[in-house]
Amino acid sequence: MVVRNLTDGTEAAIQPGKVFYAASLYKLAVLCEVYRQERQGRLDFAQTLTVTEKYAEYDLGTLALLGWSAGSVITVAQAVEAMVTVSDNASAVLLTDLVGWHTIDEGLRELGLRSMRVNDPGLPVTASDLARLLDRIACGAAVDERASREMIGLLARQRVRDRLPEGVVANKTGNWSTATHDAGIVYSPRATYVIVVLSETAWRSEPIARLSAAVFTYLNPPMSSREPGMAARLT
Repeated sequence: MVVRNLTDGTEAAIQPGKVFYAASLYKLAVLCEVYRQERQGRLDFAQTLTVTEKYAEYDLGTLALLGWSAGSVITVAQAVEAMVTVSDNASAVLLTDLVGWHTIDEGLRELGLRSMRVNDPGLPVTASDLARLLDRIACGAAVDERASREMIGLLARQRVRDRLPEGVVANKTGNWSTATHDAGIVYSPRATYVIVVLSETAWRSEPIARLSAAVFTYLNPPMSSREPGMAARLT
């Protein structure tokens, strides 16, 4: 795990360089590359795409939720929204093919990420790399300020809210038979911070939720009686 306080620059970490299977956290890398190519004029969010049988095979139940199926025609913007907010796999693979697997990895290297790759069947990732990526997004330095702000908006609409604190977070989860992850930017009363928690357990959200709550409490201690005006400033 990594917790990075963006307000004062302090950080705490446990095995930040340990490599994990990314599961759906790789979609953060795809998201950044889509925005980079959009800003470069290489693709348009209004551009249409077709969910072919090839992409529908990656579905794990979200296509029906979206009202899509093989043959559906969607826009790049719709695919990005689905990839992030409901973690739709068909949209993610479609977008990855569109922007290029190698190109995504090149973009990650430019951002200073050392281990994370999507053009690798093992989908390697570290907490350190994810913390850096989210730091860049939070600080408006992933592509540019506008793109970073829009990416934060998408992550804030993510529907899985059983780990990091609901209502104040822009995050992305990852789940697999060997992974339960969450990574996000938390906007709390006393600190804005990045938190990344990676695990090798299957669908075990509760430990991450407990850890996240402890971090939130530590960075947001109860109001001191010596700060009578603080409560008013936070409401």
